[in-house]
Amino acid sequence: HGEASCRLLTVVKKEIDKGRLKADISFVFSNREPGDDEGSDIFLKLVKKYHLPLVCFSSKKFQSPNGYKRFSDSWRLEYDREVMKLLEEPLADSSVNLCVLAGYMLIVAKDTKHANQIKQFIESDEFYEGSYLDKVLVVHSEVKAEAQEQMVSDLLEVENAENPIEIVIHVNMLREGWDIVNLYTMVPLRKANSKTLIEQNLGRGLRLPFGRLTGIKEIDTHTVVSHDRFNEIIDAANCEDSVIRRGVVIGKDVPLEPLDIVEVSSQERLEVENIEDVEKRGITLKAYEAIHYLGMETREEIVQYVKKERSESDCSVVEPVIDDFLQSHREKSIYIPRIRVQPRVVRTGRFLPFKLELSHIALKPFGEGIIVQGLSKGERSVYEAKGSHSLEKGVEDQLMGHLMNFDEVAESDEGNISVVLECCEKMVRHLQSYLKDDIQVDQVVRQQGVHLAKVIHSQMLNHFEEPVIEWDTVVAEKLVSLRNMRLPVPRGSRVRHFSKPVDDKLKIREMVFEGYTKSLYPLVKFDSDSERIFSVILEQDSVVKKWVKPARGVFSFINYSKDSCYEPDFIVETDESMFLCEIKRRSDLETPVVLSKAEAAFHWCHLATRYALEKNTKPWSYLLIPHDELRLSKTFEGLVAGHNFLSNKGK
Repeated sequence: HGEASCRLLTVVKKEIDKGRLKADISFVFSNREPGDDEGSDIFLKLVKKYHLPLVCFSSKKFQSPNGYKRFSDSWRLEYDREVMKLLEEPLADSSVNLCVLAGYMLIVAKDTKHANQIKQFIESDEFYEGSYLDKVLVVHSEVKAEAQEQMVSDLLEVENAENPIEIVIHVNMLREGWDIVNLYTMVPLRKANSKTLIEQNLGRGLRLPFGRLTGIKEIDTHTVVSHDRFNEIIDAANCEDSVIRRGVVIGKDVPLEPLDIVEVSSQERLEVENIEDVEKRGITLKAYEAIHYLGMETREEIVQYVKKERSESDCSVVEPVIDDFLQSHREKSIYIPRIRVQPRVVRTGRFLPFKLELSHIALKPFGEGIIVQGLSKGERSVYEAKGSHSLEKGVEDQLMGHLMNFDEVAESDEGNISVVLECCEKMVRHLQSYLKDDIQVDQVVRQQGVHLAKVIHSQMLNHFEEPVIEWDTVVAEKLVSLRNMRLPVPRGSRVRHFSKPVDDKLKIREMVFEGYTKSLYPLVKFDSDSERIFSVILEQDSVVKKWVKPARGVFSFINYSKDSCYEPDFIVETDESMFLCEIKRRSDLETPVVLSKAEAAFHWCHLATRYALEKNTKPWSYLLIPHDELRLSKTFEGLVAGHNFLSNKGK
């Protein structure tokens, strides 16, 4: 009910008045009544100015007397039912074909740099004359803990009428813990490389804004535009447990309860806060602050810091208390050096000139209709195209655009581009050699350009020289501090013992586990049951002394590309060694992103080991473990022996 709603109504009304939009506005519904909110009052006055029928039903007034909690799914469902009852008469009295709700747009970006570029463009004067300035929220993990707390708060409040956010751009951050019904446009600008991620995105599109099917096909249908993984979506949809077959389940696909942010202190911090002696607790808290917030390492500087605000008579008890704390600190913390690594491309990958083999290519143009494949019932319909569709760009440019989706091509320098362009020109000349005219060439490239680009790319890879990469390194004086974590937890959920098997593994991200004796935190959340099983192995194996599943943002200094950082799943300490550990699906182990992260982690471990030799601490290794290797019969030593990652690019 803010500026966006007013702008939407104004634009639609103008387009109707000018005859460009052949429609009429039958009525306007508002979930605010006059006096509810200043922004909605402006909108309601605009409706009256246009002399449009207005139906109001205050959601604020509906919540309070009925005792509903804000933003819970239960109140929303009951409210929507009451709304539909209220709208039965206006809907019956008019020939309404389409209801338009002013909702939110979700954009999925491929990395942080990409997200920031999108935000910059959307908020610029170039995009709708700056109408979306300060109305875009970027969500990613590469922020400090304080900023992340505000970011999560903004995200959870996005449907608040006073919240100005209309567009959310996220980088791999919305897999759980966030749900809004008023989401109408999804723009995925990155590849969805897993069945789970595809289903999560489909599930968001399948939300029912009215709480039920309306009977209007256009509103009740979620459309997915065909792409190179379209067959996988159809195959997945035919599985009995797919989100298409079973529907969106409240409490499974959509959180049943709103989320609370639970702050979890480390075991060390809890012990300090529970010291009964007031003076000893005060000294220990100052020492804790010196280590975890100021990065002090030596006993001398910690003692000096604690003593500086105390009188000489009070200083006699300081050193014995600090000595006790430092002994406990060594047992309750993990020594992690803050070494920043950043890959630097010395020479980009390059394609060598070669002869493109195209004798097997004999593609022909086909009909221009759009095939719509129904996933729930398997029905199919065709929308025939009318008129011609000429490309604004040349066919070579279209092929080049498809090839730019491959990382090796997108990161090419000017010399590489000439090789790519030459391949595109050869492909076009080949099509011209057997097709009737340029119109057919245009059609083949438009209809089957992705396939043609894959043919070119597969041959280009046989003549590709890998880039030469060196690593820039900065060793900071401060160690990594494991401060309080903030965990999003469904309201009213129970804490489970980590050893108890999980029946519904799809819901594990909503669960919180306890009972650990070796974890640095008393409460832990996991992204998969494989991670939980790994934690059981760590607790059971006597060689493991301590471990931690770090919160997001703790490891923000291992960069695997210019703008993306790697954060490990676990950090494990044994009597003799330190380990960064990553759990991955076996099918993902050879993907470029996983391998890039592994190279960066391996390089960091190599540098951390050199640093450890200087500081007389333990060496580091990187474990990349397939998810199906994690069984309760396994030992940590066995996993180390089988999955210690070794770089194939040297150090």
